This record gives sequence, structure tokens and C-alpha cells, in this order.
Amino acid sequence: PLDARYEAADIKVYSNIFINVTNPICFANATFCEVINNTIYAPQRFVIRILQESVDPSRFIPCGNNRFRNNIVVVGNGVSTECNIGPDTDPESFGFSNNLWFNYQSASWTAPRDLPVVDSNGIVGRDPQFINAAQSDFSLASSSVAKGAGMAVAEPQRDYEGRVFSAKRAIGALEVSTSLLDYEVVGGKARGITLSRVGSSIVVDYPTAQPDFQVEVVDARGQLIARGKARAGRAQVPIKSIQPGTYVVRVHESTGNTSIRFVVR
Repeated sequence: PLDARYEAADIKVYSNIFINVTNPICFANATFCEVINNTIYAPQRFVIRILQESVDPSRFIPCGNNRFRNNIVVVGNGVSTECNIGPDTDPESFGFSNNLWFNYQSASWTAPRDLPVVDSNGIVGRDPQFINAAQSDFSLASSSVAKGAGMAVAEPQRDYEGRVFSAKRAIGALEVSTSLLDYEVVGGKARGITLSRVGSSIVVDYPTAQPDFQVEVVDARGQLIARGKARAGRAQVPIKSIQPGTYVVRVHESTGNTSIRFVVR
């Protein structure tokens, strides 16, 4: 509104992944905004900025009363500081909690700099164990310290890939992947085939197969979800988003095909 005493209010930043962004989060004349369950990787200058760009106190209230919760922040040595605070703001009114902070370039790094308040229940200096950050796969290993460490919040309900967060949610933009359950052979013989899930990939181990076997993953309607080619008896098929339901892995060899049904709960 024209008579608003702020430039931004009630903005929700949920379940995003920021990669190599100069200043990923900027609160500018903002109030009652939330940044929750995001993954911030390798920011270039700052992680957070708290600014008051319009300083007329008769019109604008100070930037304040914003929340930063359940975020994974992985920085390198090139950041100027984790939190840049400008004048005429109200940084002490911010809320920080249950964030994970890690420097991938320095084992001696001990804490984020210049946070305006204590990060309640924050985790510092622990590797979040991304599956493959170099390939922009920020899925979390099942042993990640971020698993189940998030603050209980009403929103967001779903993660970056559209999966519902667990009751004890993870920190970051991606909930820890569910396991493959109840898989059974539905065509041919299993012949030593095993399925597993690693991050956002389906892994098919088939040590007795021909070295160049092909793999397809299809949904219950037969729609192709992904395909991959084996190397040394193993095929890893990246699946960025998979919802609970029934799926089929089709293993193709020159001598025949085998299908394995699996259920994601």
C-alpha cells in the first residue's frame, strides 16, 4: 500500500537452493519475513544482508522482526562476512535458529561472523554430507547431522523436490531421502539384482550382468522417469524428484529383460 511503513513484509522464502549467488538473502526495509529450510552453497560475498534503504523514520520502520531458520549455509573463504548489517536497522529483533553453518575450505573455521543474535540450536563446523555438491546434488546422506535437526515449523510443508518434510524435519532445502521398500521381482528372475537409493539416485547392482546393461525407471503408468547405463555391474540413475508410489526398474540385456517393482513410502 502507498502508506506502508516498509518496503517488504510477510515474504516467505521456503525450500530453495542458492548456488554461487553473490548475496543470496537480503532483508531491505523488510519486516515479518521468513527464510526457512533453504540450502545456500558457496555465496560469493555475503550470506545475509540487513539493510535500511529508505531511512525516513517518520515513514519507514527499521528493518527487523525477520526469521532465518532451518537453513544449511556452506561457505568458502572468499565471503566478506556471513551477515552484513547496515545502519538504521533493528538487527536485535531478528530470530536465528536451527541453522547449519559449514566452511568447505577451512577446517579451522569456527563460527559465522556478525550474526546479530545467537543462532539458537545452530550447528557449526559439521559437514552436512551432500551427496554430490560438485554436480549440484544437495541431497543429504542418511547419516547427515542435518537429519531431523530442524525446528518444528508449520511451513514449508514440502521440500525443494516436492516431498513432504518429516515430522522431525531436516535442516536445508531437501528432506533426507526415504528408502526403497518392499521391492519384488515381477518379470524374470532377480539373478542377483539389488536396488538401493543414494540421495536422489536409484542404484542398481547387478554384478553378474553384461557390462553394458541398460536401466530404465518407469512409474505405475509406464511413463519413463529416468534411464541410465551400467559400469562395472552398477547403474546409478539420477532422479531429482520422486514421490511416494509404485515404480518399476527395467534392466535390459541382450539376453533378456528383468523388471523389479519397488515402492517408495
